[in-house]
Amino acid sequence: MEIILDKEATREILGGLTEELSKQLIKEMKKELQEALRHDELLTTKEVAEEIFKGDPQFVRESFLTQPGFPYLPYGKKDRRYPRKAVEKWIDKNSK
Repeated sequence: MEIILDKEATREILGGLTEELSKQLIKEMKKELQEALRHDELLTTKEVAEEIFKGDPQFVRESFLTQPGFPYLPYGKKDRRYPRKAVEKWIDKNSK
């Protein structure tokens, strides 16, 4: 038995598979992230500045917290929280 699919049918099948795969990956990534952060302390900008960088919050915000890839979690509409372990790992990885 031979099955022949036209371009539209192939696109529809692949689109559905891609969408389902994306949903599953996102679900698994959320679970892993939640597990990784479960026992991690979330810090405010001020705490990151004072406890980790030992510096002025404004300077730390401008110099480090806005760097691409700096770890944070959205907290409300405009605020952020920083997972201590992820921040320390970022510093280790980005130190010269």
